[in-house]
Amino acid sequence: MLNFFKSVSLISALISISFFSKAQQQNWAEMMLDPNSNFYDVQNAFNQYYNNYVMTHGKKTQVENGIRKTKERENEFEVPGFEQFKRWENFMKPRVNRDGSRFDPSIAYNEYQTKVAPLINQTRSTNNWTLLGPISTIPQDGGAGRINFIRFDPANSNHIWAGAPAGGLWESTDGGNTWSTQTDALAVIGCSDLAIDPSNSNIMYLATGDRDAGDTYSIGVLKSIDGGTSWNTTGLTYPVSSYFKVYRLLINPTNSSIVIAATNDGIYRTTNGGSSWTHVVNSGTFQDAELKPGDPNTVYACTAGNVYKSSNSGQTFNIVSGFTISGSVRSAIAVTAADPSIVYLVSANTSDYGLNGFYKSTNSATSFTLMNSTYDVLAFSTSGNANGGQGWYDLCIDASPTNANTVIVGGINAFRSTNGGTSWSIFAAGYGMNAKIHPDVHEIVFLPGSNSTAFVGCDGGIFETTNTGSTWSDLSDGLQIGQAYRLSCSATNANIVTSGWQDNGTNRYNAGAWDEILGGDGMETIISWSSSQTVYGELYYGEIYKSTNGGNTFGNNPICGSGGTNEDEDGEWVTPYVQSPTSATTLYVGKSKIYKTTNSGSNFTALGALAGGSTGVVAIGLTAADANYIYCAKQDKFYVSTNGGTSFTDRTNGLPVSSASITYIAVSNTDKNKVWVTFSGYSNNNKVFFSNNAGQNWSNVSGGLPNVPANCIVYTNNSSVNSLYCGTDIAVYYRDDNTGNWIPYTTGLPNVVVDELDIQYSSSKIRAATFGRGIWEADLYSASISAPTAGFTSDVVSGCAPLSVDFTSTSVFANTYTWYFSGGSPSTSTTQNPTVVYNTAGTYPVKLVVSNVIGADSLTISSYITVGPGMSVNVSGTNSNCFAQNNGSATADITGGTSPFIYIWSNGATTQTLTNLASGGYTVTVTDGLGCVSTDNITLTQPSALLGSINSTPDNGSGNGTLTCNPSGGTPPYTYLWSVGETTQTLNGLVAGNYAVTITDSHGCIKVITGTVALENASPAIQEINSWLIYPNPTHDWLMLDAQKNLYAEISLYNLLGQQIEKILLDNSSSTLVNMSELPTGEYWLKITTQFGVAWKKVMKQ
Repeated sequence: MLNFFKSVSLISALISISFFSKAQQQNWAEMMLDPNSNFYDVQNAFNQYYNNYVMTHGKKTQVENGIRKTKERENEFEVPGFEQFKRWENFMKPRVNRDGSRFDPSIAYNEYQTKVAPLINQTRSTNNWTLLGPISTIPQDGGAGRINFIRFDPANSNHIWAGAPAGGLWESTDGGNTWSTQTDALAVIGCSDLAIDPSNSNIMYLATGDRDAGDTYSIGVLKSIDGGTSWNTTGLTYPVSSYFKVYRLLINPTNSSIVIAATNDGIYRTTNGGSSWTHVVNSGTFQDAELKPGDPNTVYACTAGNVYKSSNSGQTFNIVSGFTISGSVRSAIAVTAADPSIVYLVSANTSDYGLNGFYKSTNSATSFTLMNSTYDVLAFSTSGNANGGQGWYDLCIDASPTNANTVIVGGINAFRSTNGGTSWSIFAAGYGMNAKIHPDVHEIVFLPGSNSTAFVGCDGGIFETTNTGSTWSDLSDGLQIGQAYRLSCSATNANIVTSGWQDNGTNRYNAGAWDEILGGDGMETIISWSSSQTVYGELYYGEIYKSTNGGNTFGNNPICGSGGTNEDEDGEWVTPYVQSPTSATTLYVGKSKIYKTTNSGSNFTALGALAGGSTGVVAIGLTAADANYIYCAKQDKFYVSTNGGTSFTDRTNGLPVSSASITYIAVSNTDKNKVWVTFSGYSNNNKVFFSNNAGQNWSNVSGGLPNVPANCIVYTNNSSVNSLYCGTDIAVYYRDDNTGNWIPYTTGLPNVVVDELDIQYSSSKIRAATFGRGIWEADLYSASISAPTAGFTSDVVSGCAPLSVDFTSTSVFANTYTWYFSGGSPSTSTTQNPTVVYNTAGTYPVKLVVSNVIGADSLTISSYITVGPGMSVNVSGTNSNCFAQNNGSATADITGGTSPFIYIWSNGATTQTLTNLASGGYTVTVTDGLGCVSTDNITLTQPSALLGSINSTPDNGSGNGTLTCNPSGGTPPYTYLWSVGETTQTLNGLVAGNYAVTITDSHGCIKVITGTVALENASPAIQEINSWLIYPNPTHDWLMLDAQKNLYAEISLYNLLGQQIEKILLDNSSSTLVNMSELPTGEYWLKITTQFGVAWKKVMKQ
């Protein structure tokens, strides 16, 4: 989001950055989305980019609209990509490994699949979460959340689908007036594209994950055959650890079993409705694709720098020659049914992510013409006279289906051209005094069949115009996709909640109604426990504002700033601040140190120094039991003050800060020494730690929590059993002294990141701020002890012997555990989470008995573990027959295993047998139906190249020359066929001339070479005759003799018996014909007598 408040902004034109290197500019944006790039390298690359940009452009001045006249950080929010990077940095920093390497997102996926998904609709607790909102469009410049795409049912354009990067797939059956979703239980609820079968709208393909900013990971392409009610995986299913992304899905309208997927791993194609896919382009990030209207055999696709075209429905693609988009970070294309030969392309540059160029093709992408490179349709400015944008993040295009010259482009704003891209005007301003939509446009699309109605999907939801952009309507009612960072519940009024959202400000819930009360990216917010009229809201880096009328208005100046010194220094992107539980006017703000105000922000005092640590303060914890106790933490340090903040003591020892980052602190309100700390990251079983002596010693209380980031924790005040709630990246969990471990408390809650929890005591509600699905609430847990309930999961349920299985108890209220593993080693166990090895093929049951002081429960699952027989693969093959013929083959032969088998060859092939192979090494990895894996390889060879040379002796004019063929290479033995019909290796009795021989080896490989018999020491008569043309030789009928000049000659034809057959005289003429048609085949001789003498010439009859 770009509007810093509910503001208008007058921005000076940005100068282009001439001295930035292309590499610098590509670096941070591309590295940010590259899982192989180290987090700290990305940070450094962005900081260099940012410093260079500010140094070149200087600071800008912005005028705010009725809230604040100056801005302390105005230059930062005009640096293209600044906010997007900082949001990403805030999310990634606590989650990456300590060395900066990226985490494996498959961990979260697997944890959800094994520990949360099995419990959905099966839990025996009553913790049914319900949506608090927002449900309706937020007025006063609010926004619902980010939308990645909008798609229309081909059979009914009022039936609309929209996808959010972290909030799932949404459906409207009334043209966008209302919305609903059925994807909350999917393991991944981020969406990048949707393709709907034009012949059956119940069949749809969903591209999972977030293509633009990586808010969620992808598991490939899902398919629904019941109109989106349920979804199943297709053959294009990648492990989430691959960071696979699908940018675009296309269905062939004449054969809907053909689907094409443009991805960051090339292009894939299926011909059987997604069951299996062919990797038709093996590499490259393909950011967009379209079918040619009326001709689905023609497919266009683009990377950042090239356009590809297929003329056979995607079976093969070729780069459009002569057209390379240099300096491009991202491109998008559009086609129009009004003129199917037209293709439009818009490209963002690598220097400042503004417009690189707008191109048009009028010949189906055979060639392109640059239409515009100066009017920046991607920039902040609504007049196109500024440079710079966010084209790596928001870039989209569509062409009118009824007017081929009308095209619309989305970036920060939306622009329109009515003359094919030659000139442009603002279509929908997202930034500035005349803003009509929320900024940052990720989707822009015409209503099918309309030139005047269009839709925009942006960081604030969905907007529609029905009058060519004159007015716009917000269609976000019902889109519950807000990405909330924090929330606060009023202690005095159960119907009031405030929450801070990415992109969409600080929002207030009041008795069912929502409104935006502070713009920008909303961070931490507090409703005073003494009066709901006192509300605090926060922007980036700890810039805090105060309202004394319940959030209706805020002061023009913050009570605590950023970008300055003392309390106005920068904190973290989401800076923590808390209200004292004993003094309503006392606040504590965490930056490089803790700053305290006792008069609601009129002034602040710096508390004691916090030694060490790699970040600013990320968490603060207070207790009503003793105001002198202040707990706080940086990501890798934990501190406590027992003297009101005069000094702080490092109590980090015993915490797993070398492998995980601190995220939150909870303190008992009745015991100042009891403190709990949560940890992010993927260090298994290092999620929550507890101290009962103010951090002098720590105990690990992570049992029952999945190996995903634990983001927040809240203590239930006055709880006699230490009742706690923990929000993670996939669910909410509950724990108290009786449960022993954490138990899922997530029924009804979508699979979504939970950023913060807060308790509203008067209504006995726990409320959650989720990153992608808004604000939710549930009843508080009843802490009375119950009889145990047995339950368990495992990391695998099938595989090859020996199979090692890690079992996890999901039992509730269990104190003892007794496991029974038929066929396993060990066969029994009393540990909570044992590891068992199965050495013999078979199918085995598992039983778990749990107990506590109330009673016991057991769970037996028959045929739970399936162990397959050992599997081996042996690759056999045939070599190429001839050099460079590439007709080798390889076949993977399987012994044992359980079908079906999946074949992955080192060249990317997925079939059992490969053909038309060149020489070289080939490795295959085979996975059977139980997950058993075996690998083998083969090296194919080829013969050396078939070559040959010819030795010769000259002809002295009497036909006594010789030629001998000398073959080499290939595969002996060899055969020969000379141009004169002979098949021997050596030819004798040759007259001077050129001869060819075809060498064939035993594999049928062929080589043709030529040799020459030279003429030496010939008489004048022979020299004369050698100048004649005698052809064809051999002949079937007539033989032409051409002296090439007039002369006198006598010509006689003889057979091998010396008999004269014919005699011809040349009388001052140049040529004659000899009729040999009636002669037997064989060898004949011409005797030619001229003024120079007599010469003989051999001829052949065929």
